[in-house]
Amino acid sequence: MDKNTEKLLRSLKNKKVGIFCDDSNLYHAYIKYGWRIDLKKFREFIGRYCDLQFINYYLVIPAVNDIIFRNTQKFIGKIKRFVDIKKERTEIHARRRTSGQKRQYGCGNCFRCGQENR
Repeated sequence: MDKNTEKLLRSLKNKKVGIFCDDSNLYHAYIKYGWRIDLKKFREFIGRYCDLQFINYYLVIPAVNDIIFRNTQKFIGKIKRFVDIKKERTEIHARRRTSGQKRQYGCGNCFRCGQENR
């Protein structure tokens, strides 16, 4: 840990802290940089430096009939002991990809049911 980070963390001593995590940003950091965050270790680490009140974790819940629904539920099951889950939108569908496109969520049409995601 560099000196500036350590100084910042020490300045939080005895202060109440809340953390807001956005799943989309964490997901894209993972895809782009290969970063993974162990939320249990993160909670323990930050808790050593401050009075950690909460970690709110915001994510989109896909539609029940969406192909990614089951994996999202498994993921929530793994992290809910360490964070408070805050669901943003509950009926988002994965968009159909054309060759060369990255998967997109929240815009266009669902590739399973054709429902518009706007």
